[in-house]
Amino acid sequence: MASYRFAVSVMPKPGILDPQGRAVEQSLPHLGVDTVHGVRVGRRVELTVEAGSEPEARVVVERLAAELFANPLIERWSVEPVAGASSARSDAPGGDAAPEGVAAGPAPGVPARETPGGPERDAVGRDPGGSATDGRGGNLARGPVRR
Repeated sequence: MASYRFAVSVMPKPGILDPQGRAVEQSLPHLGVDTVHGVRVGRRVELTVEAGSEPEARVVVERLAAELFANPLIERWSVEPVAGASSARSDAPGGDAAPEGVAAGPAPGVPARETPGGPERDAVGRDPGGSATDGRGGNLARGPVRR
């Protein structure tokens, strides 16, 4: 079996209200951008499918797009293969590593940050050990610290 990588783009259908797109468009003049209009906000889902052929993998992705990723009443979607991402499957150790040329770690644009008097944390407040805090010394999973 081979691995096939696809991207599914989901957008609101024409004529459907897009409050996120409208909010972005209304914010543009505050950034000094007056030449952009018609903003629509959607989402992109990337996934890898194990299949015997690319057409078999595409059938799986199309089904997921129609039944899971998009609401067909108000959204449209498109499926496209991600270039250069298909490969023969390897069960070798270390198969979970990031692809060559792709850095592992936080998503681009979400750097870890130093909080005053505390350890480094990511954009949602998780420490390097993976626990999220409420900002008052309590762990969100266990509740506030009683002192």
